[in-house]
Amino acid sequence: MVTITLRKPKAEEFELLADFQVVMAKETEEKILDPETVQKGIKHMMDNPSLGFYLVADVDGEPAGMSAVTYEWSDWRNGLFWWIQDVYVIKKFRNKGVWRAIYEKIRDDAKEAEGVAGIRLYHAPENHTARSVYLKVGMEDCDYKLMELDFSSAKSEHV
Repeated sequence: MVTITLRKPKAEEFELLADFQVVMAKETEEKILDPETVQKGIKHMMDNPSLGFYLVADVDGEPAGMSAVTYEWSDWRNGLFWWIQDVYVIKKFRNKGVWRAIYEKIRDDAKEAEGVAGIRLYHAPENHTARSVYLKVGMEDCDYKLMELDFSSAKSEHV
């Protein structure tokens, strides 16, 4: 049996979180991210907690996975949605309860936080594995589809 510990990342772990995100993007969406841009983005959110937060899962003292949470205001609900983003679990730690532990911590904290209307996340449409994992923890499909107009200069490349 493994011991899973959840924590906020240390300031110096921004490179580790960026590495996780670069691997996750390639693995799930076949996108190549610029590591330096990702590192800057992570440091920025770590320095500006009003944007969101990161959560790291350690298994027996070793970093095993992560997730980010960002905030979206909903005037329809007069509250915030917590968006779960950048979910990644190292392959050797998958199917050991790491994602479930991350999710349950986020869910429980969101339920206790004042003014949180709910939790949302998105996944690549073809990532059926992720969808099934999210359904297993109680998330549900919703009626919305995402669209975007990306102004960033750091476009990702498809593999």
